[in-house]
Amino acid sequence: MKKWILRASVLALAATACKKNNDPESALPPATQDGRNTGGCLVNGQPFVASRYGGDLLSTSPTGPLSGGFSVDSVFSLTLHRENNGVQESISLTFKGHRTGTYRFNGFASPPSHGYPNGILNQASFSARSGLVVDRYITDARHTGRATLTRADVQRGFSAGTFEFVAVNARDSTKTLTITSGRFDRAY
Repeated sequence: MKKWILRASVLALAATACKKNNDPESALPPATQDGRNTGGCLVNGQPFVASRYGGDLLSTSPTGPLSGGFSVDSVFSLTLHRENNGVQESISLTFKGHRTGTYRFNGFASPPSHGYPNGILNQASFSARSGLVVDRYITDARHTGRATLTRADVQRGFSAGTFEFVAVNARDSTKTLTITSGRFDRAY
């Protein structure tokens, strides 16, 4: 009887360990608020971890894992970057707000004019660039989501929070992608 209980306990521990190792969220950085310059999320259930890429002796400096932060007119923008099998991917969040709280993604910011968007609407997007080909997914009135700023220290340049959204392909409205378990911790 004791052998059976021991075997059952070992099997239960092994099953728990396997389940934890197969959990895609376990590959994401922890949700912190102390300026670690980390970020990540699940894109259609697959881990996306922001990372530095590019840069060598002949090119400019590498792209950092995160860029953006607090800017003019109470706008917050953040981009998570990574390179995935030669494809440059990015997730961008833009909303009007410099305070902790939840902001809904429900629109699309028009293209920049002289470095500033023509009309800021809360929006999120996912882009994948391979050479000259860019595949872009955006939020709109039907494909929405939210970001929650859990830390917003404008003077010191610290921001942290969580995000999730559903976005539609900019060229093919039958394609969507889902971003879940998003988190970021930025200092600049």
